[in-house]
Amino acid sequence: MALLQVEASDGPVFCGIDRKSFPGQRVPPLQTRMTVDYTPNACAPAPVSRALPRWLLLSIGGGGLALMVAYLRRAGPVTWDRFVGAWTRGYIGRGA
Repeated sequence: MALLQVEASDGPVFCGIDRKSFPGQRVPPLQTRMTVDYTPNACAPAPVSRALPRWLLLSIGGGGLALMVAYLRRAGPVTWDRFVGAWTRGYIGRGA
């Protein structure tokens, strides 16, 4: 199966052509320009991207980093004595 991008008057459309339609049942190399008989009902419109924008991902990550830094600054440094104290009081590893 070859996936073709058709430049139609409505905008780009993607069509699939079965391998049997090509000479010798060999799909042409990438970026090959060819003329096709375009039928609008047989092709799908260009896919719509549902990915989140990069600026949103960066702002969510930056906000999470800022919250973590603020929490760790408020909680104080994690020293060996504080870790052992939390462990013996049952704050760490309670469900194990």
